[in-house]
Amino acid sequence: MPDLFGNSRLRDELNAWQKSIDSLSPEDKEALDRAIQNAMQYSDFVENAPPGHETEALLLGVLLSQQKRIEELKQKFGRDEKKDRAFE
Repeated sequence: MPDLFGNSRLRDELNAWQKSIDSLSPEDKEALDRAIQNAMQYSDFVENAPPGHETEALLLGVLLSQQKRIEELKQKFGRDEKKDRAFE
């Protein structure tokens, strides 16, 4: 995983997961790299997370990034939110 992170808590958190990351397939590693790179806009959120909650903050950053992308795609392809909610 490339060292994209200037903040130490985020880098330390990812380093703690390195063995698990190494066990992923090359395709999954690439997907994880992209997800984390997209979540980097929330690096301050991770850096300011309560001690011991860096993983949760990182995952929330990934989720936020993915949610924003879903909303962009819905707008791009003209998805109707009301129809989507009808199936909930």
